[in-house]
Amino acid sequence: MSDWILGTTRLRGDGKTNSPDAAREYHRLTSYTTGFKTPDDPRKNIEWAGPMKEPRPPQFKTYEGGVRLPLPRDLAALRISAVDALSGRALSGAALDAAAIARILFYSAGLARRMDHDGRTVWFRHSGSAGNLFPLELYLVTRALDGLAAGVYQYDVLEHALVALRSADHRGNVAQALADDAAASAYIVITGIPWRTTWKYRDRGFRHIYWDAGTMLGQLLTLAGAQTVTTPQVRLGFVDEQLRELVGADGIDEFPIAVVALGRSERAPESPALGDVPRGFLSPDLKRFPITLFTQESGALAHAEQVRAWRAAAQRADAFAAPITSEGSLPSSEVSLERAIRIRGSTRRFARGTAPAALLRWGLAASARPIECDFVGQGRTWIEHFVLVHDAEGIAPGTYRFLAGSLALMHPGDVRATAAELCCEQALASDGAFTVFHATDVDRVTEALGSRGYRAPLLEAGIVEGRLHLTAAALGLGASGLTFYDQETNAYFGDLDAMLVTAVGKPAYRARLGGEPGRPTHLHGLPSPIGASGRR
Repeated sequence: MSDWILGTTRLRGDGKTNSPDAAREYHRLTSYTTGFKTPDDPRKNIEWAGPMKEPRPPQFKTYEGGVRLPLPRDLAALRISAVDALSGRALSGAALDAAAIARILFYSAGLARRMDHDGRTVWFRHSGSAGNLFPLELYLVTRALDGLAAGVYQYDVLEHALVALRSADHRGNVAQALADDAAASAYIVITGIPWRTTWKYRDRGFRHIYWDAGTMLGQLLTLAGAQTVTTPQVRLGFVDEQLRELVGADGIDEFPIAVVALGRSERAPESPALGDVPRGFLSPDLKRFPITLFTQESGALAHAEQVRAWRAAAQRADAFAAPITSEGSLPSSEVSLERAIRIRGSTRRFARGTAPAALLRWGLAASARPIECDFVGQGRTWIEHFVLVHDAEGIAPGTYRFLAGSLALMHPGDVRATAAELCCEQALASDGAFTVFHATDVDRVTEALGSRGYRAPLLEAGIVEGRLHLTAAALGLGASGLTFYDQETNAYFGDLDAMLVTAVGKPAYRARLGGEPGRPTHLHGLPSPIGASGRR
């Protein structure tokens, strides 16, 4: 651990590894109240004169030279409906090969659109990200697949290619980091780049890294689950240092945040020696935010025994029951999964109109259904959902709690003004058909899983938001992720801690379909958002 990180240890309080105190204190210090006010504290980065001062951080990590392996661009359609895929009903049984990897990477983190603005090109991914900052990088660790050699690769988004970082089969190194005896066919290691998002959102950036990772995973898991024989698994428990070294992250300006296991399990291969790896270039002018970085470091797991203990604690933790979708509630839609992803975009303005009942009842249940993961027991979740209904077919306006797949009325009547007030005066929260608040109990999850556990509800909330975007797109509507005033929101919903908000409704404009690999759609402008802040 670096001297720079050690210099921030006063935040933890008790000095224990993975103590809950650091995450709880971080959550308090980055909680908004009216006017975007947060508690003053000398541990925050008070030298940064931002947000959003030039130069803007680059949107991609780049490598000078190196071998690049082009990924397939002509991707055959899966011919699976978005409704079936989002409901967990569609498994094509396709083999995990280079084309499947290309599809998974492109439709989760690949380029969908581009726009020229102020003399530079702005790129938009297929998955949503707060402020279009996308503070993530994706790495592939794989055995030899049809069309792809074994190795460790970075996904080069601009080229839709893989940058070769290590040769040979390194899945054994990932299995060791995960404290597993078996290895998946391939792994996607997701890292966070805090400067990309703290540039705008400052100390709150830790939240945004995991929100955005979850939003992207909402698409990645849906697509991977629809096209391969086995269900993908998300892992938050791993030896941080081992994964960091494997992919060439420094642990401060870039650190591993999640792993997705793809394909069948088999005996883990021998782990090759690592040696040096290209580091890549992140930004010419990096700034660091101590409490964001220390919150990540405070949850680090140092060896396999800690990983196993953390995973066991997650399986027995007292989490919430996850909703189950009903086969009889599936709506009729011919929209394919790939088209739903390509048409999806963060809606910037809603036109008031009625949403079909299925979008709320089926859409929320499908979006909130359990995932295969290591941070909560099977059929459980760390997230509860509250819905402010404005205009949905067959559902009276009011505030509802979403329990076991059904809506329980809390406050009847028009709640448009309430939604806007809680969401930092953003009109998106009040102009849509309904607004969903994804919440948890921070004390409860960190008591069970320590500071590392704080990552789980942030990530889960993002996954639900990402899926809600796709359910809306499948039924001809749109969605947008929003930020909120923590104190006012928590009081309104009975002191549960809000993690993220998703507004759903009818877009006030027609979104342009995202492009195909190597051919992003060229935008000539964006609709202006309506509201006081335009923040997520």
